[in-house]
Amino acid sequence: MADEQIRDLNLSETHTLLLINLYLSHVQGPSYVPHGVESAYIHINRDIEEDDDTYSDDGFCAVPASSDAIAALPVPETTVSETETREEEACAVCLEGFKEGDRVKKMPCSHDFHANCISEWLRVSRLCPHCRFALPAERDSEQKNPEEA
Repeated sequence: MADEQIRDLNLSETHTLLLINLYLSHVQGPSYVPHGVESAYIHINRDIEEDDDTYSDDGFCAVPASSDAIAALPVPETTVSETETREEEACAVCLEGFKEGDRVKKMPCSHDFHANCISEWLRVSRLCPHCRFALPAERDSEQKNPEEA
């Protein structure tokens, strides 16, 4: 009965695992766990353990932005002025507010960051820290122009 109820929900494996964990955390002892829930939990955990190597990349699967994409980000001629000081608006990389004299870079998605912060960030991940807008990847640009390397 519990197996059919779980299947009828049409949940992804991740959502099913979360639901099972929530259920198990509120129930004391294995005698209260319906057979279908327990077997689904065991099945999903086994699949996750088998796939661990597939998703491992030192715990962080980021792809850096291409050097050209980083260099192409506009840096304004002026820095943050006294009248525009936006301390309540923080750089999502360092979490510090923008202060007078700070150099700011704008991503194509229109989010602003300290110039050094976003340049360092993009050497690790091509995604905007705010909205996950993706710049061209280093691997993508290498594959497009192999003869230029």
